[in-house]
Amino acid sequence: MRKNAIFGLLAIVLVFGMAFIGCEEETDPPPVTTITILGITEKTGLASILLYSSFTASSEPVAGGQGTISNNELDNVPMQTAGGASWDGEAAGGSYMIFIVFSDNTHYAYTGGTSFSGLGITSESDLNTKLPKLELKLGGIFNFSNFKNLAEI
Repeated sequence: MRKNAIFGLLAIVLVFGMAFIGCEEETDPPPVTTITILGITEKTGLASILLYSSFTASSEPVAGGQGTISNNELDNVPMQTAGGASWDGEAAGGSYMIFIVFSDNTHYAYTGGTSFSGLGITSESDLNTKLPKLELKLGGIFNFSNFKNLAEI
């Protein structure tokens, strides 16, 4: 009888313990901001997408990602921090300039389709103050025609 009472007591303790402590709640992985670039023509291979909050000679990208051009697009390129962690644009907040670097070492900047001269950009030092900055909370889909080759400056 005493053995049954001990087991009964242990069962009650276990039930109450699990009710209050429970199992560890599963957490969703942190959101990853992804960027897609459509309509890439005359380019193949790997390309990197870089995000800058400011662009000067000493600036480092806030985030970046690399993908392979397939069917004329870079599709859902996940952004990462310099340390390799997933970059969450919604948590980071802010606005960013977008650059693409292709495997042939050509560099493009997002201009919204406006020429550099139309934005008043006459040298690379103008990029920091005159390139459009975009909020990229959840990422975005951009058309390559809205990017201009930095060699045109």
